[in-house]
Amino acid sequence: MIINVDDLLDKDLHLTYEETQDVFESLADPVSTGDIAFIQPIRFDLRAYRVGELIVADGRYNAPVSLKCARCLTEFEFILTSDFRLTYSGDAAGPDAKTDARDVELGADEIGMLSFNGQHIDLRPALQEELVLALPMQPLCKDSCKGLCSKCGANLNTGECGCAKQQINPKFAALKNLKLNS
Repeated sequence: MIINVDDLLDKDLHLTYEETQDVFESLADPVSTGDIAFIQPIRFDLRAYRVGELIVADGRYNAPVSLKCARCLTEFEFILTSDFRLTYSGDAAGPDAKTDARDVELGADEIGMLSFNGQHIDLRPALQEELVLALPMQPLCKDSCKGLCSKCGANLNTGECGCAKQQINPKFAALKNLKLNS
């Protein structure tokens, strides 16, 4: 997932990559705990081009995954997909020691750009960050998921469990077990 900057001098590059989740170290923990399973390799379609001294890579990724619902614990398939835009700026020499602090410009990383050295840009770290940020914090099999019964653990999406339903006003729930001596 390396772009050669010299290839962007006179034309745009259209690139397609397919990578397994093993390439991205940040995905190792959710995969090892079983929170996510990648069904197929992650597909990246992108276009890289030059805008003045900047290098822009924009595109889309798709990753079919299997997730566990945060409410009912059933596994379901989901397409992890998103558009992205990465802007790279070549590293410039740092400010001179004689420069007044008020005259120092913000660096590329301080304004949301990524920096690179030399003639090659490795897209992997930035794309890894995009993937991790796209992972749902509380994956749901469907928005209307009813979850599990708090008493017997039955999946309420498949039907009622038969447990007695007590309606207690939450304001008075703390008084439920109060015993008074007469």
